[in-house]
Amino acid sequence: VTAMKHVWLDTDCGIDDALALMILGLSTAVKLVGVSCTYGNNKRNAVERNVMRVLNIVRESCKQRGVKFDMPVLCKGPLDSASDLAFLKTGKGERGKSNDENWHGNDGLGDADFSIHMTPEERKIIDTPIPFSDEAPSVLIKKACDTAKKVTGKNLSVVAIGPFTSLMSIIHLHADIDLYIMGAGFYPAFKAYSQNKFTTEKIKEYENNGMTGLLQGNMPECGMPHAEHNIGCDPVAAQVMFNSFDNIRVIDWTLTLVASVSIAEMDELNSKSLVGRFHRSISKHMEDMTRKHGGEYFALCDPLAAMVCCNEAIIEEELRGSVEVVLEDTSHFGETVLRKNDKGNTRAIFAVSREAVMETLRYTLTK
Repeated sequence: VTAMKHVWLDTDCGIDDALALMILGLSTAVKLVGVSCTYGNNKRNAVERNVMRVLNIVRESCKQRGVKFDMPVLCKGPLDSASDLAFLKTGKGERGKSNDENWHGNDGLGDADFSIHMTPEERKIIDTPIPFSDEAPSVLIKKACDTAKKVTGKNLSVVAIGPFTSLMSIIHLHADIDLYIMGAGFYPAFKAYSQNKFTTEKIKEYENNGMTGLLQGNMPECGMPHAEHNIGCDPVAAQVMFNSFDNIRVIDWTLTLVASVSIAEMDELNSKSLVGRFHRSISKHMEDMTRKHGGEYFALCDPLAAMVCCNEAIIEEELRGSVEVVLEDTSHFGETVLRKNDKGNTRAIFAVSREAVMETLRYTLTK
């Protein structure tokens, strides 16, 4: 029997992070060994509370499914970004709220009213305290790398779905980690290289609907029209990451739009199960925001990174290359440029199996 892959999650737990965490926590293909909390979608103290809430749901769901669940070690990452220029533009992190619309609500989980879909007993479960380790993430991740090698014979997989500031403390572990990230925006590379029929048609659909700007990035309100959020919060850290780690797989912003599911499909998936009802409660805010902007899709940002980590067979097309982050103070600040290179350390995913995505969502949300 092959030992399950060991996974560490680094998160700025917002609504889509919560679904990614549930996918990893409930997966029978991987063992979630640790979670570090960083800033990004919300301030770090709110992120800690959100991670705790989601893990309580995972633990209870495992109990109901008759599946063994070992609580991962929890720890606190950085408070804010090293990149002052990005902060002036975004106002993200601990130094104040951004002036753009808040897609994750004030608390990071859509300011959900859990009383609508959940019983008083379930609401108590959500807020059960879970202790956090006082050790630094770098120390805990080094231990997790050693354990993964010993137990599985493989590298630790780190799924990083917040700003990449937190990865700066583990650069020295670059050869011991397989990194899966949600971040960057490779729209021009998709246009130049993707041969996948579904992907190319979906991109044309967005372009024909006047949404080319959306394909380019999700931070125009912050004066960074070509940047994706996790890069935009700390572009300097992102560049160091792309220069340093040996093996990086990227779910970028363009793919999350291409591989999105409809709000109607998500509504059907948010079933009567505990996880489904919890997800229905927290995702309502993001669905409302998307509709407000004229969209009917549910962008699977962070969940896709979790899915790829759990099952690389869902990848239908990817391109190997190296990545450069634009650090000049122009309108392209924070843009990520993917250069095709067969020896590159980064693989950008251009297409995933829609069937496998739906199957993972069904398993996570409806069981």
